[in-house]
Amino acid sequence: MTRVDGLNRVRALAALSVFAAHIVMPKLPEPFSYILTGHPAVIAFFVVSGLCIHYPYVNERLYVLPFLVGRYIRIGVPLAVALAWGYTDPAVRARGFNLVEGFIIWSLVCELIYYSLYPLLRHLAKLSSWGTLLMLSIAASYAVVAVYGTNWRGDANVYGPQLNWVVSLPAWLLGCILAERVAESDREQSGRTTLWLLRVIVAVSASVLLWLTLTTSVGFYLTMVPYSFLCYAWIKAEISAEQSTPILDHIGQWSYSIYLFHIPAVYALKVLVPQPVALALVLPVCFLMYIVVEKPSHELARIVRRRLRHMSLDVPTFDAYSWSSMEVPMSIISAEHFHNEEAAYKWVEAHVWPDGPVCPKCGENHRVGRMGGKSTRIGTYKCYVCRKPFTVKVGTIFEDSHVPMNKWLQAFYLLASSKKGISSNQLHRTLKVTLRTAWFMAHRIREAMRTGDLAPPLGGAGSSGIVEVDETFIGTKKGGRKPKGGYAHKHAVLALVERGGEVRSVHVPDIKTKTVLPIVEQNIAKEARVMTDDASTYYKKIKGFAGHETVNHAAGEYVRGDVSTNTVESYFSVFKRGMRGTYQHCDERHLHRYLAEFDFRYNARVALGVTDEQRAEKMVKAVKGKRLTYRTANPKVSHGDAKA
Repeated sequence: MTRVDGLNRVRALAALSVFAAHIVMPKLPEPFSYILTGHPAVIAFFVVSGLCIHYPYVNERLYVLPFLVGRYIRIGVPLAVALAWGYTDPAVRARGFNLVEGFIIWSLVCELIYYSLYPLLRHLAKLSSWGTLLMLSIAASYAVVAVYGTNWRGDANVYGPQLNWVVSLPAWLLGCILAERVAESDREQSGRTTLWLLRVIVAVSASVLLWLTLTTSVGFYLTMVPYSFLCYAWIKAEISAEQSTPILDHIGQWSYSIYLFHIPAVYALKVLVPQPVALALVLPVCFLMYIVVEKPSHELARIVRRRLRHMSLDVPTFDAYSWSSMEVPMSIISAEHFHNEEAAYKWVEAHVWPDGPVCPKCGENHRVGRMGGKSTRIGTYKCYVCRKPFTVKVGTIFEDSHVPMNKWLQAFYLLASSKKGISSNQLHRTLKVTLRTAWFMAHRIREAMRTGDLAPPLGGAGSSGIVEVDETFIGTKKGGRKPKGGYAHKHAVLALVERGGEVRSVHVPDIKTKTVLPIVEQNIAKEARVMTDDASTYYKKIKGFAGHETVNHAAGEYVRGDVSTNTVESYFSVFKRGMRGTYQHCDERHLHRYLAEFDFRYNARVALGVTDEQRAEKMVKAVKGKRLTYRTANPKVSHGDAKA
């Protein structure tokens, strides 16, 4: 998810409170034993959980299956390891380290239930509101307490796994409501005085809550809801404050391992070393479990979630269905990221940074937080390693552009969905930008479409094994006179098309064998069959492949069995119609970008199962590491293609 500045600080404080409550508190005399609290920290964790789950999907579509599988792996793998470790020690089992009696585990069972219910809760919130769901959950929470009662310790086994989640649901829903507030980029920053006042109030209230739980009949569950609202205010202040706490931020990254493994760790260490040494080693052991168990499970969850998205195995969200069969589906261009700049930034971030924001200066991807002040630009993050602000534009074709991001996405979609391209003049009229801006935007997008020289050879294993090669001529060379015959005055383009696969076209200075043959040998697999016409450039000169077959166009032969060059010629047909009908003129220094544009659309065509939206997404993902300045694109400041 996109990281929220200050959240790791909250996680660290909550995890250390639970650790201290279980390890240190029992050894302290009253009233000091009430200072270190565990139960209130669990409430804070529930609020944080709701925030973390809902925040990435406040304005984005939720893909249910990738979401659920990712969350189950992320929390389930460390939980399974902790349970396996805990069950090997009878002393740990006696303390209730299991799914039935609770101890620490009861709250994680609640988490798994909340993950499972989140798609439904999100849909219900859209039909009513998160506030309505919160009020209903509070009523349900107190109803359970009233019917089943509570004990003096507030132990989780009073209700069991089947009802604990109902009692704790208000705290988790408050986290979802907080996510809605945090997503507002104009939220006010909390002052230092307000922040410290809330910290003191939360700490004192936590101690009072623990005292009430352990010494009176009030019980933990009766005080959970009021304390949840207090945690809501405190966490909101923490994430709105611009404070740097490197130690707590670091501990917050492995807070789940502290929460989960400190109990089995301390009991295992007591067997091996004296108790003081065992207590001192608990946190290092928890950090080791983070490195060995928790962090790999996070990476595994990311990989599985990303692959499920790419394989289109996701189940649509509830809001993808209409309750009324008469409702007319919205058009593609009515999507919010085409009209709202903040939504556009989030859409681009989700595709450029699938695993969360990455600092382009130092590569940090953990200690990074979104900046949310009133004067802060949309989409600005801050790296707390190199201390530099950045946006998703840095290091991409968007860098130094003042064009709103939503207009960029409109341009991407127009170029992705127009089979024969779209002229700068048309972009200028459609996007309401200057002609020069439209021309430059189009060239930046074409630069993103370039795949580079690292693509595998055509016609290799898993393909049809047939590659067609042909050349064509386009435009007129600058200063060249038109001869009475031939194509020496035109720009030559060589294309290699894998039948049923991709195309690779190149602007070449001429079509002599010494020019063409190295390109063919470098870009076609040796096991492929090469098919050309009978031009002297290729005839009996292409060797070292599985075969070289030709058709004699001069004799009227265009197809002989499966031998033909019709596929590459159909590609040239689309290319020429676009260049002549849409762009009309292209300077030689820009021809390679136009070839990249037509190659990209052909390689992501509908016949290969790629839709216009998927093609545009693929284009946006390719913007990283590609820069094109206006002076580089056009040193003489002319508008090249802007004719149509």
